[in-house]
Amino acid sequence: EIDVAGETIAEIVASTGLDPSDALVRDELANALSDAISVLPEDQRTVIEAQVVDNLTFRELSAKTGESINTLMTRKKADI
Repeated sequence: EIDVAGETIAEIVASTGLDPSDALVRDELANALSDAISVLPEDQRTVIEAQVVDNLTFRELSAKTGESINTLMTRKKADI
């Protein structure tokens, strides 16, 4: 089994309280989401990744990119 910082994957999954099949479904959904995000145009992908992965607000992303909050919100809505 794969060892991650002294714990096997099975031990890590068991410690989450998730059934291994639940963890598999979660991982498959995460991979599907990643695949879907990867095909977006870069400007739209940046907004989604910043909010979903980095947990940034529109205000924080605006400060980071120099783009207006309205522009960022429009890009996110275009994704949906």
